[in-house]
Amino acid sequence: MAHAIAHRKLNRTSAHRKAMFANMAASLIQHEQIVTTLPKAKELKPIMDKLVTLAKKGDLASRRRAIAQVRNKDAVSKLFEVFGERYRDRNGGYTRVLKAGFRHGDNAPVAVIELVDRDEEAMRLNSKPWTSTSRSCLTVKNKMPRWTVVRRGFSLVACKLVLRLQPQLALGEDVALNLV
Repeated sequence: MAHAIAHRKLNRTSAHRKAMFANMAASLIQHEQIVTTLPKAKELKPIMDKLVTLAKKGDLASRRRAIAQVRNKDAVSKLFEVFGERYRDRNGGYTRVLKAGFRHGDNAPVAVIELVDRDEEAMRLNSKPWTSTSRSCLTVKNKMPRWTVVRRGFSLVACKLVLRLQPQLALGEDVALNLV
């Protein structure tokens, strides 16, 4: 019998997994929505839900446990000050995993993990691909119906989504892609 097999290994050592989920949790706390692979998002969901539960308790021991898990004091302070109050009356289910197609290159399933009742403006804070000073994610090359945009870090699903939402784009126009 296969006992005590509860989580995915994700082809990483235990220390690498722990560090990866700490970084992903800190990013999710900061931006309130991140894009990652589907297995990583499914594994991050219970970790993040437990962190929000610690934030709802709000005592010093819970804060220390969250700092030990996330390893980012700024993220933990936002977790306790903002999320602890936001989800005070909610009994679990603080995160949502949405499937977002497949990644170009290795065809890995991609998902968006986000906090329920999130702040729409938090995603744009200190995030390089989403700021107005950085380069746009997509550039319109021609007006063919299927291949209108050149991909820069996003899958063909995201490109087709932009085409459906903004069919009036001009040639050479840059498009800022926001997953809201």
